[in-house]
Formats: sequence, C-alpha cells, structure tokens
Amino acid sequence: MKRVALIWALLVLCLILCSCKNNTGSVEQITEPVSTSAETPTPTPTEEPTPVPTVRPSEIQTIEYEATDILTGEKVVKQMCVYLPEGYDENEKYNAMFLMHVQGADETFWPGMGIQNIMDEMIRNGEIDKTIVFMPDGYLNDEYRTHTNDSNIYAQFASELRNDIYPFVQENYAVYDTREHFAFAGSSFGSYMTVNSALGPNLDLISYFGCIGGGTIDQSQLEGNWSENGTTDLPVGMLYIAEGEYDDRGPAELSSMQLKAGCDKFNEDNLVFELLEGVGHDATEWTEGVKEALRYFGF
Repeated sequence: MKRVALIWALLVLCLILCSCKNNTGSVEQITEPVSTSAETPTPTPTEEPTPVPTVRPSEIQTIEYEATDILTGEKVVKQMCVYLPEGYDENEKYNAMFLMHVQGADETFWPGMGIQNIMDEMIRNGEIDKTIVFMPDGYLNDEYRTHTNDSNIYAQFASELRNDIYPFVQENYAVYDTREHFAFAGSSFGSYMTVNSALGPNLDLISYFGCIGGGTIDQSQLEGNWSENGTTDLPVGMLYIAEGEYDDRGPAELSSMQLKAGCDKFNEDNLVFELLEGVGHDATEWTEGVKEALRYFGF
C-alpha cells in the first residue's frame, strides 16, 4: 500500500514539473524595438580659419634717378638706397629723412652700417614713428669723389637735392609735402653736407637737421644762404650736433654755442649739442648720433 502511494506521489510531482517547464517556455521575450530610421547627427561644418593679414616687412631698396651736373648740364644716372618701414603702405603718409655717408663712401654706406635694424628697432620700441630713409650718394661721380675738398661738391648736391632728388621722392614715395616732416642728417663728411647742402640752401624743404662728428659751422655762410634764398624768416625745427668724446675733427661744441648766442634762428629749444662719451670719430659715434638725432627730431 505504501508502495502504491509512493508511485502516485512521484507521478503527481512529474506532472507539476512538466507544467512548470511548459509555462516557462511560453513566456514571451519582450525586447525594445530598434529603430532603423533614427537620424544620423549632421556633423558641424568646420569653419575656415581667419587668414592672418600679411604685413609687408621692412626693406632696403636700391633705385635709380637722374641728376644734373650744374657745371655741364649733363644728365647723370645715379643710385640711391631707400629704407621702407615695416607695413609701408602707398596710401599712407610718412616722415622722411635724408641720410648722408662719410667721406669717400656712397649710397651703400648706411645699409652696411645696419640702418635697417636701427630703424626697425626704434620704430618697434615706439621711439619714433614710421620713417622713410633716403640714402643718396653725395658725389655726382667718381671724379668728385677723389676731390672731396672741392666746394663744388656741396653746391652740386644742394642743386641735386632740390631739383632732382626731392621731386623724385615726392613723385614715387608716400611722403608728406611739407618741410615739417623732412629731416637731413649725416656723419663726418655727411655732417658738412647737412650744413652746406641742406640747412643753408634748402631750408624751405627741410626743418630738422643732424650733424654727427662734423666740425665748425660757418654762421655767416648760413645767413648768406638764407638771405639769398629768401628763407631768413623760416624757423629751424631742430639742429642736433653730436661729437664723440675723443673726436678731434673740429670744435662742434663751440659752433653750437656761437650759433645759440649769435643767430636768431637758434635757442635752447631747437639747437642741441651732445657729447657722446667714450667714442671717437668712428662707427659708434655715427650710429649712436643718428639714433639720438631721430629722438630729438620727434618723428
């Protein structure tokens, strides 16, 4: 009897297990539908980088112009070096300086002395405004170059400056047309050129002057030039005179004192003498003198 009961119990258990298995197998598997129509994100268009404006670098040009021999009337083709500041724009206006070389040299003297670096640095440091520097050959030809004491050299260049160089500069470069924006400076021989070819005969074109490592300035000659050219009443913006401590070329300091005392055009405000300590008649005197002249010009 117990055996029969055990068998029935086993049969009931098997039925229950089978029922559970069938129920489990019939359970629906519910999964989230996968959308095949989902939009693919549109990539953001890459913006083109803003182009960086190209700045025209500073440069030294070598150009040609025609000069007239005052003795023969002959036309002579000459060269001149020109410094253009960084960012030079023909639609702007710039200050200008004529810069003269030492005895026996030519238009390549100041480029060789590093004038481009000097100007770039002074402009970059905010010491001066952007300025064009014109560096002509002070001699009409090699014959003049071998006779450096000939007074015709100064008369020749004075005429060349007025009638050939200045008109060429006005026509071909973005400069002002007023004397208040023009300077003329030179070292050694160029200092004498400054006085005898620019300050005296061409005061109506130029207002600022720099004499570095020069010598005596003849006041009577200057006054004669001004009287002859009708510029006696024109003011001088600045006359800067510099001399190295060990330069024995001439009594430049004495000249500056005499001009202040005896010439109505000069006073403490527009005539400056500076002794450059520790230098003689050399490259340091000339380059440092030009830097100081530019600072005093106030360009």
